[in-house]
Amino acid sequence: MDLNKLRDSKYKDGIKEVHDTAEQLRRDGTNPEDASLADVVMAKYQVSEEAYLADLGIDPSRETIHAMQTVKDVDVRWIIPEIFRRALVLGYRAAPIYPNIIAGEEQMKGLKQKMPYINMSDAAPRKVGESETIPLGAISYGEKEFEIYKIGRGISITYEVQQYSSLNLVSRFLEDFGVKLGHAMDTLVLTH
Repeated sequence: MDLNKLRDSKYKDGIKEVHDTAEQLRRDGTNPEDASLADVVMAKYQVSEEAYLADLGIDPSRETIHAMQTVKDVDVRWIIPEIFRRALVLGYRAAPIYPNIIAGEEQMKGLKQKMPYINMSDAAPRKVGESETIPLGAISYGEKEFEIYKIGRGISITYEVQQYSSLNLVSRFLEDFGVKLGHAMDTLVLTH
């Protein structure tokens, strides 16, 4: 980490605030937004994430978790989860097929909810001859109960990874982990 750049950075005093703003946008109870570090620094400072990190003296291809956690007097450690989140989200969004096979998404207001469904089992098209009456199918209506639950996985990072692996290298692993999360979502959609 370039401590001279960090010392002279115009953004060093607002690092924790940038992280908190992103978290607040993500947790907004009425209208949550999938805000990234890049989104927040663009809105707040009108700079790209790369320019923001460069101004702070951070090179993700060289910095380690340990190096960023041990900087005194500046909260650069708050950038680590944002970089890792970006990698996870990138992997999660790149791989799954479920967005292509669902008709839409509905927000649920609790842990359980009854929702209507339409069963089109008898609505298949039929061959109709010339001057014949078109046969009628039926669409039935019913209710289905949905329950919300979480899926996830904790990851333990060894001392050696913290000490010697660059943020970009760890981000690659987390991107692959995001792909696995996306595949888990595919499985849930196809089996439920």
